[in-house]
Amino acid sequence: MNPTTSGAGSVGQPLNLDWGSISGRVTASGGTPLAQAYIETTTKQTTSGSDGTYLLGPMPPGDYRVIARASGLQPQVKEGVRVRAGQITERVDFLLTAGTATATPDFAVLAVSPRFGTDGDTVTVIGTGFGRTPGRVTVAGKEAAIIDWNSRLDGRIIIQLPAEVETGPVKVFIAGVPSHETQEVTLIARPVLLEAVPTSARPGASLTLYGRNFSVIPSFNRVSLNGRPCQVIEVASPRQMRVLMPQGAETGLLQIRLETNEFQLDGISTARVTVPPELIHLSPKRSLPGVTLTLYGRNFTSDRSAVKVLLGERATIQGNDLLTFSNTRLSFLAPGTDVVPPGESVEIRVSVNGIPTQEAMVWTAYNPAWTTLDAYGIYEFERVSTNGTLHLPKLGADDRFALVSIISGSPDQDLGGDFTYTLTSVLGNNRTLVPALPSSAVGPRAALPAARAYLDVGPRLRRRYPPAAGGSARLAVTGQGVRPAIGNPAPASATFWLPNFATGNPDNPADDQLATATLLATGTHCLVYVDIATDTRITASDAEKIASRFDVIYRTLATACWDGSSTPPEGDIDAQPRILLLLTPQINRGATGNLVILGYFNPRDKVPSQTHSAGTEIIYLWDEAYRTNPDDFYGVMAHELQHMMYYNQKGSEGVDWLDEGLSVWAQQIVGYGFTQGLPTPVSYVVEYLRTPHKVSLNHWPTDAGLENYGMSYLFVEYLFERCGGYEAIRRLERKNGAIGFDDVQTNVLPLARPTTPNLETFFHDFGLAMYLDDLGLPDTFPGHQPTV
Repeated sequence: MNPTTSGAGSVGQPLNLDWGSISGRVTASGGTPLAQAYIETTTKQTTSGSDGTYLLGPMPPGDYRVIARASGLQPQVKEGVRVRAGQITERVDFLLTAGTATATPDFAVLAVSPRFGTDGDTVTVIGTGFGRTPGRVTVAGKEAAIIDWNSRLDGRIIIQLPAEVETGPVKVFIAGVPSHETQEVTLIARPVLLEAVPTSARPGASLTLYGRNFSVIPSFNRVSLNGRPCQVIEVASPRQMRVLMPQGAETGLLQIRLETNEFQLDGISTARVTVPPELIHLSPKRSLPGVTLTLYGRNFTSDRSAVKVLLGERATIQGNDLLTFSNTRLSFLAPGTDVVPPGESVEIRVSVNGIPTQEAMVWTAYNPAWTTLDAYGIYEFERVSTNGTLHLPKLGADDRFALVSIISGSPDQDLGGDFTYTLTSVLGNNRTLVPALPSSAVGPRAALPAARAYLDVGPRLRRRYPPAAGGSARLAVTGQGVRPAIGNPAPASATFWLPNFATGNPDNPADDQLATATLLATGTHCLVYVDIATDTRITASDAEKIASRFDVIYRTLATACWDGSSTPPEGDIDAQPRILLLLTPQINRGATGNLVILGYFNPRDKVPSQTHSAGTEIIYLWDEAYRTNPDDFYGVMAHELQHMMYYNQKGSEGVDWLDEGLSVWAQQIVGYGFTQGLPTPVSYVVEYLRTPHKVSLNHWPTDAGLENYGMSYLFVEYLFERCGGYEAIRRLERKNGAIGFDDVQTNVLPLARPTTPNLETFFHDFGLAMYLDDLGLPDTFPGHQPTV
């Protein structure tokens, strides 16, 4: 029942049974009802009806100070009005009397409206007995400018807040006498962040923040950097507090907000924090003038004006001279010979807001006189060594060793485990061995450069449900839980079983979780089903955009990743020709820690008789990923679609290391990959180039790190560029009767230009390509003339 306001003492029930309301009547002298009178607390306001009655609320249970006011009449206040849950507190009546031009001895401030403000804001001081002769108003002891002093005799003084206003009491002074409040009236000033010390810090570091109007209760202060919350450690005073930099922090402006049980108040900030930039890779490291140089790293910020590329002390590149720019990658033209003469080198750093990288990348200007790899100090070990021993007559102080490529084992071996290499040497006639250099033993897996890391469950699912040896679909293990396939036309709603990666055993269908979804969009090649759960974040408009984008991705990959014979490339096991996209929060519900799953293709869905199989082609996608980063979300769609195509076309001849490399390559082909500068695929490449010794190409570990994806992608890209382009991809996707390296050597390497005698030589060439840059040599490979 809606509460009625037809008269005083009316009875009704509030809409929110956990909260309550206040009702009553406002009258003038003689009992005349007052219409359009304002009745308010610090958080609620309403107006009276034509008969003077009002209903104020709903509001949480508690004791309230209620004020009534009307034009030309003195305000009246009621203290301690109690509100109870599920009830209306009745007969809270007000009688307003006419204001007088002369101040009364007991003049007092009752309220300030609005209750919040900052420097220069206009607010209204509400009170009684002010009279018409102007006095003074102070806020937290600072004088406010008077705009209007009770001109309508309705108890209102309009003021402009002073500069650097702080939270504190509002006082009125008339003839030097302060107002007589029984309860102090406080203006809450917006919090202001002025400075962070230090101005540059890494994630996890402590910052001291200076400003004003911080809450002395630490939990009421909400400080964030680019949307990532900072932990408030200590509040020393309303002008100083300490916070911790969040994980995954990026350079930006700190934000502050007050959140209490009574209000939420956004603050003002001029405090900028720079996360020190990091340099990871430069490509190429040697080149002619005018060649595009690309720097890879982290924390380059999104503000181009804050970034400079420092070429030692010789030159600075900034602004429009930066050809491309993102938080993880930037490019520019190699300097001319007037800056770096031929054959000389220069250290390159990136500076963000005046904070340079600790690391420097060395770039060398190509010298036309150097026409061989030997001139660059790059040799075939067998040619320059004798029986595995290399003799150097001298070694410069700045000289370094680099092993460009190492082959261990044979192409049909899966080189799991950790491998090390050690350089041992002797100096001059001293035959005592020099202590071994630190080995290249595998260290901890590289983490994603973000607050959350992404868990790829695809390899686990493919190992759990491998294709049968004779085809692309594995025979059913059990007939339990069989569901009908999705028909055509598709149903308006359907249920789907998802493996429980968060709290159960994903290999046990008994732990699966059920999701119910409705069909929100239909594309040419897809059906977008969205989970009906209350925490789902996808709208119908979102679903339409996703369907449209998937259709574009599908058309590209159906050509780029087609084996030349399968129709369609992803297979079609039911009457529904479209691929289902299920967007659901269920993928990560209940997950603890930092790992989240962005999406996956589950091979069991290709076998309708498998327990909890969807019985159709389907890709599962985390709905929040679309809201957080649409480009990464679209990249995941391409990544998983390639997996589905590879599984259908390659069958039991597929291997994870090629499958994952092809999927990262597929992201690039549709516009969401490494060459487009997206942070996630860029992080794959930079981690591999930074620590290539940690990766065995044809081994895909269960705890694969970024570097594994980076190496697999780069090898596929190298095959694409050197072995006939899309024909190389077609042969990698096709069932050829060979697996892994044997497949590459037998079916792809014959396309190589220039030709290669065997896989070992081709792999050495790949390692050399990862190490070398655009040297401008007349022949890097026999019979190959590079474009300079």
